[in-house]
Amino acid sequence: MLAQNSFLRFTNKTIDEQPNLEYIDKLADGDEVIRERLISVLKQEFPEEFALYRKHILNSNYRQAAESVHKIRHKIGLLGLEIRYYSSKI
Repeated sequence: MLAQNSFLRFTNKTIDEQPNLEYIDKLADGDEVIRERLISVLKQEFPEEFALYRKHILNSNYRQAAESVHKIRHKIGLLGLEIRYYSSKI
């Protein structure tokens, strides 16, 4: 129950951070079609994977949640985002 409450406090925080597309640009190597395709895939997959992660956490399926985090972390890295960690008193 504590993990679930901590998760809900974390996910209700607003993170105002813009993606850094330098890495995407480097991968695309000037090809605008590839650049847009990479961005499109990220926009489609990230919300789906985050929803699945949240479902696993809420259902205490921590092993599956860890697998979801692995996929999410990769996408966050592609976007050059820095994750802000929130601490809360439990």
